[in-house]
Amino acid sequence: MNTKKMPFTVIRNNNSGFTLVEIMIAIGIFAIGFLAVGMMQVNALNTTNSARHTTEAMAMAEDWVEQLRVLPFYDDEADLDLNGAVEDFDMHPDLSIGDHPPTGATADATPYTVRWTVSNGSLEQFDQGTLDNTQPTPRCVNIRVWVTPDNNANDIQAEIFFSKYWSMDRRL
Repeated sequence: MNTKKMPFTVIRNNNSGFTLVEIMIAIGIFAIGFLAVGMMQVNALNTTNSARHTTEAMAMAEDWVEQLRVLPFYDDEADLDLNGAVEDFDMHPDLSIGDHPPTGATADATPYTVRWTVSNGSLEQFDQGTLDNTQPTPRCVNIRVWVTPDNNANDIQAEIFFSKYWSMDRRL
């Protein structure tokens, strides 16, 4: 058997590396990834800022609730309604029935406004809008405190409802 060996030739391809198309595709993929990470960072910063504003507003609302809770409901020995006469069942002006004007920014220059409404009746009546504010000397008032940014009175950042009872009623 006659076998002839054929010369074996190796074909070498000197084209090592990446083509321009491959590089452009890789850059496009990285760019999309970096844009997504950037958008997540912007969203995280906005959420953190919103949470900070809500926390500040809630702390301010809680401060006002505490201030309203410690006020005397009635006092027979002081002129709480500031009408110049000491009367039985003088009610503190901040606890009088109705809407109270907003308070401006405090000494620490917070950009919020605090408002509160005082009403007679139960919280259920308050929610339903069927309050009876005609009682001459209430023994219980419901107070709604809410905080809004100074530039937008309709954007409620924090809101607290609570009831304040005349301390004498607790002893009965």
